[in-house]
Amino acid sequence: MRFPYLPNFYMGLVHTLGRDDDEALRYLLKAIEIDPSNPDPYLYSGQVLFRSEKTHEAIETLRESIALTKNPGRNNYQVSNAEYILGQILLKSGSRKEAVQHIAPRFRINWNGLPGGLHPARRSPVPPSAHCISPPPRFGHT
Repeated sequence: MRFPYLPNFYMGLVHTLGRDDDEALRYLLKAIEIDPSNPDPYLYSGQVLFRSEKTHEAIETLRESIALTKNPGRNNYQVSNAEYILGQILLKSGSRKEAVQHIAPRFRINWNGLPGGLHPARRSPVPPSAHCISPPPRFGHT
């Protein structure tokens, strides 16, 4: 029964992109009600909830999106996006270690040398040349 799902999902997506959060949630929740096994409306609902500062609901919704993604190869963009947004929310809420668990594997970020000792297995400092994230260039400075 894909027909009722698709119009609700696409209308939710349009309203998400247009930042009309109330309408986006209305359509996305209807899409979830019609097809609760599809991870996509959970992803966009999580984005809207995060933007609306509904942190707990956003975390749960994004976790559901990730859990429902049976084949990450098919939905690699969606699951990576859900992991990244979830990581942002967790960082914002102070759960740094859990945030790293969601962000680092998806984007192959080396967290070993970042301030705050984010990587629990690494105890010694890492030289700046070992970082995979470099500081932005300083234009106009020699």
